[in-house]
Amino acid sequence: MQLPYYTADDIRAALPMTRAIEVMRQAFVALHAGQVTMPVRLGMPTPDGLSLFMPAHIAAGPELRASLGQKVVHIFTGNSARGLPTIHALVTLFKAETGEPRALLEGTFLTALRTGAVTGLATQLLANPNAHNLAIFGAGGQAALQIEAVCAVREIREVRIVSRGPGAATLAKQLQSRDQTRAYVSATGLAEQTAQWADVIVTSTTSSEPVLFGNWLKPGTHINAIGAYTPRMREVDTNLLNRAQVFVDNRDAALHEAGDLLIPIAAGEWHAKQIIADLGELASGARSVAYDPTCITFFKSNGLAVEDIAAASAVVG
Repeated sequence: MQLPYYTADDIRAALPMTRAIEVMRQAFVALHAGQVTMPVRLGMPTPDGLSLFMPAHIAAGPELRASLGQKVVHIFTGNSARGLPTIHALVTLFKAETGEPRALLEGTFLTALRTGAVTGLATQLLANPNAHNLAIFGAGGQAALQIEAVCAVREIREVRIVSRGPGAATLAKQLQSRDQTRAYVSATGLAEQTAQWADVIVTSTTSSEPVLFGNWLKPGTHINAIGAYTPRMREVDTNLLNRAQVFVDNRDAALHEAGDLLIPIAAGEWHAKQIIADLGELASGARSVAYDPTCITFFKSNGLAVEDIAAASAVVG
């Protein structure tokens, strides 16, 4: 059996960011409508890393074709010492009607693209319509597409990348030379000052301790937290949650693995009932949230299999 294989370049050509954001909107509408079967992802620790298995089935709907597939992600933090990427991933797409294998897709770029697109969708729905200042905490593999996504839905004039290492300066130089964002991009180590300046903030780190604090934020700020992916990891402190209106991509997934929420819940300092809505409710119009300049909005993205399978299906056609 020979299956077509879609490289990162193939995926980028087939799914530009604006279309990717629209596909994510469709995916979350389908999820809210009950058209998606999606177990909570299975995590399997190994001696050298963590493997995640993420299957999903999407029933045919008015905007999405029936799709069936699975993503497998391997996160090996020791790879950096070997000169290798930390994350490797592969998406397998099947024919929804018969289960026959249909295509393989490079999963690392697809993951970064769909994660960026979900951030773009949440920012589109929740952030200040006149937001011009974007801060991103972290300069890793997700950062560039996170910046591109926010710039696709808001007229961002300046981007500041917060990082302790040299990666921020390198990324800023690359983005400025590509002229993809139409914004001035710079690197900084001034986390608190940058947070106070920003209209939109993205946290894209692998930190186990908060890198962003509620007392740094001005009213009207929107935050997308996309980095922490286990119950023991967190990027924001409890004060931020208590100051903010909190939104998630999916309640079940968030309350199963989002350390940003689970850690303060376990400490009795925050409650799951404080979640305002999930992204499917917002995307479908079941819940409407008007921008309020006196409020902070916080979106926690866990990463869902429906995002991968919807994106893969859009690429393959």
